[in-house]
Amino acid sequence: MNNFEVEIFSRRTIKPSSPTPHNLRSFKISFLDQMSPVLYTPLILFYASKTGGRHPPPQVKESLSETLTKFYPLAGRIKDNFTIDCNDEGIPYVEAKVHLVMLEFLRDPPVESLGCFLPRENGCPEPITELPQVCVQVTRFDCGGMAIGVCFFHKIMDGASIGTFLKTWAAAAGTGLRTDVGEICPDLTAASSLFPAKDLLASYLSWIRNDPVNVVLRRFVFEASAVSDLRARAKSELVPNPSRVQAVSGFIWKHVGRASDKATAGDEDAASLFIHSVNIRPRGAAPLPWFSIGNLYQLAMARCDRPGEENEAVLVSRLREAISKVDDDHVDKLGREEEFMRIYQSMINKAAFKNTIKYWCTSWCKLGLNDIDFGWGTPVWIGVPWGTRTSTHRNQITMIENSCDGVEAWLVLSEEEMSVLEDDAEFLAFASPNPTVRL
Repeated sequence: MNNFEVEIFSRRTIKPSSPTPHNLRSFKISFLDQMSPVLYTPLILFYASKTGGRHPPPQVKESLSETLTKFYPLAGRIKDNFTIDCNDEGIPYVEAKVHLVMLEFLRDPPVESLGCFLPRENGCPEPITELPQVCVQVTRFDCGGMAIGVCFFHKIMDGASIGTFLKTWAAAAGTGLRTDVGEICPDLTAASSLFPAKDLLASYLSWIRNDPVNVVLRRFVFEASAVSDLRARAKSELVPNPSRVQAVSGFIWKHVGRASDKATAGDEDAASLFIHSVNIRPRGAAPLPWFSIGNLYQLAMARCDRPGEENEAVLVSRLREAISKVDDDHVDKLGREEEFMRIYQSMINKAAFKNTIKYWCTSWCKLGLNDIDFGWGTPVWIGVPWGTRTSTHRNQITMIENSCDGVEAWLVLSEEEMSVLEDDAEFLAFASPNPTVRL
């Protein structure tokens, strides 16, 4: 299935349906946005055939224009380290077609070729002031199925922000998702009000970079029964009821650690740091609305010298302990200058430990991505193709639930480590490598 070509037949720029008022033209970002990496987050929503015609329905473009009016900073460009110029320059919108039937395509999904459904690469070679905040590609299959590929610039969009944008876009299409609280009203200013931008030194950003290596992307599916078994294995006195994300994370940490040991001949000085993103919207003395836009997350860091030699219960307890430290008190301290500097210096010190192997884990479970309906039903599959066109996302782990109550884990590892993992019988007893997508 890797032998196919996506043909682009239209490129245009989508601008907000209404001009941004002059008093909103200068948008202040938060210091959490300042600390976020310069890269694009990829996401592809696949929809089965429920529409006719050769081109994407017009409401897709029209509703996107309406959505940009609500999310007006996304139609602008970054001006400097503190602001976005909301100049209504718009976002790239690509229409394409592929001569495939989606049912056949999903029988053996070509994970490493999914970049063809995205409007751009993950990396950012252009000057930051020229980068669009969002890029969209809508691709039609011969059967009428649709793939909506979106790249979100990470500077002001985390996973929850992406979910809010997509739900708003779907709702604007006329038959999309409605929430229990009614119309989705994104809060664009809460993040910068609580965490105003700061003069940051480059050293505070350098620790998150990875050295370029040859990496590969793989998709592993943990069926609902496997997740249940892993939760049972991960139980301990300290963590009597591990979540499915924590159980799968601990299991993956153990086996990627083991793969690293084998691939590097067991460097005795190497330590492992499992870094998990934690949504801070519900935390703090004054929790933020769920629909707050920005990089409202913190990194929980769990450390283990030899994760491949530990059992999952130990690793999950360390992960739970690290996550528990991102509490109300932690979030409140972020807003105070001295405490902010102390927190980030501590993170840098942990990550800069000699020969530390860092694994970056993000969970997109419970973001409601599987409910996004543009009028064609909910997605039959969601792709998260990190690292398909770049080698900067080493040791990236992204988890998302599927329609069968299982968890899909997208892993980016070095070629040597992935080769070991794919030959790990214990890992494969729970993780199915790129199985057929169930419709």
